[in-house]
Amino acid sequence: MKNESQKKIETAGHLTLVGFPNSGKSTLFNRLLDQKLSIVSAKPQTTRKRIRGFLEFQEKHQMIISDSPGIVESTSGINPFLKEESLSSLAETHVILLVIALDTTSRRRAVELMERVQKYETPWALVITKGDLVEFQPRRQILKEELNRLNEIATREKKQHAGMLFEYSTEWGKESKKIQDDLLVWASHSMPKAKGPIFDADDLTDLSLKEICEELIREKVFLLFEQEIPYQSAVQIRKFDESKSSQWQIYADLVVNKESHKKMAIGVKGQMIKKLSQSSRKAIIAFLKHPVRLDLQVKCKPQWHLDKTFMKEMGYVSTKK
Repeated sequence: MKNESQKKIETAGHLTLVGFPNSGKSTLFNRLLDQKLSIVSAKPQTTRKRIRGFLEFQEKHQMIISDSPGIVESTSGINPFLKEESLSSLAETHVILLVIALDTTSRRRAVELMERVQKYETPWALVITKGDLVEFQPRRQILKEELNRLNEIATREKKQHAGMLFEYSTEWGKESKKIQDDLLVWASHSMPKAKGPIFDADDLTDLSLKEICEELIREKVFLLFEQEIPYQSAVQIRKFDESKSSQWQIYADLVVNKESHKKMAIGVKGQMIKKLSQSSRKAIIAFLKHPVRLDLQVKCKPQWHLDKTFMKEMGYVSTKK
């Protein structure tokens, strides 16, 4: 880390976004950072691992902002890892943004998650997203009533923090940007006092280039394929070669669960894997701002989510004992 002792950082800490799949959590994460780090698609459960981005706000506040996987109840596949990856982050953060979309189907699950977040006695806010969805407007009042109920309990029990409320939609134009700024102002003033900078102002994330490229390829898998393949596949970078300064070489595998998925991923005369390679390479070059050559292969590894060694290699390993 560079010496930035001359810079006066007033507050610094961790801000975590948590919520259900497809709540707009990753989109909000990217908007707060003004940088696309977390992959986004219309399909739920796009985020698999905690993604951390570094934000310096108003030149005097530093935040490590985390996007966590959407909370799921299923115990199949890698879902237990996804749930723990999301919930474990709550115990390690200074501020929580609970993101719940207006079109959330289960009031019970939304209330349970609000109650769970409140128990941490950490500064937190309920962010109601997709506020432009007219047909779901009655649910706005329901969520507000539940938040008020929890805040009344917090007051009676003399808890230190009541839940704040923000309403958000990416469709609100300039108002969306204002709400983002309001969120960051509130979050920065809810952070602990800083003893000094916690990251270099030039840093964007703690992700490696390899991990960023894996995520960018996986995003294209979600955008290009339907149904099972996005959820039953993984992307693994075998080699990231920077020895040729003129063009970096990336060797990657799309690992699928079934032979039928492998055939679908390759496509007739290799058209699908070609399309995936081209779109992935374009996204990687746009992010890295450097020429790359991408060698993308499809490999079948049945029941890969049960292979502890492979899961560890991919970082899909629970730390819970």
